[in-house]
Amino acid sequence: MKIAWLKPLIQKRLLKRQVVVVEQNGSFQVKIPKNFVCEHCFGAFRSSYHLKRHILIHTGEKPFECDVCDMRFIQKYHLERHKRVHSGEKPYQCERCHQCFSRTDRLLRHKRMCQGCQSKTSDGQFSL
Repeated sequence: MKIAWLKPLIQKRLLKRQVVVVEQNGSFQVKIPKNFVCEHCFGAFRSSYHLKRHILIHTGEKPFECDVCDMRFIQKYHLERHKRVHSGEKPYQCERCHQCFSRTDRLLRHKRMCQGCQSKTSDGQFSL
């Protein structure tokens, strides 16, 4: 792989921290170096934010606490998702059978497993 010097127009659009890598076939990729390294496991990350979030795994710190129960979470998103357990909110709905789910991963699992929610293609295969 070689680092490419692209046309000035393309170069202006790239952030300084990005590296353009040209493949042998002439295609290129823009990559962001992983300059932030965890001192515990040497995992590498693209931003200090992602490194700080990762370090919480090693320290055991869970700064986001549910105000209803004793559950704690590393990420705010996980707390918000957990709160739906208490509220009963189910914002994700299957467009075919209209069953509702509190999490997107549960809806996707439902679509994979529920034959009634899958449509048959012309070759007899099921699609989501």
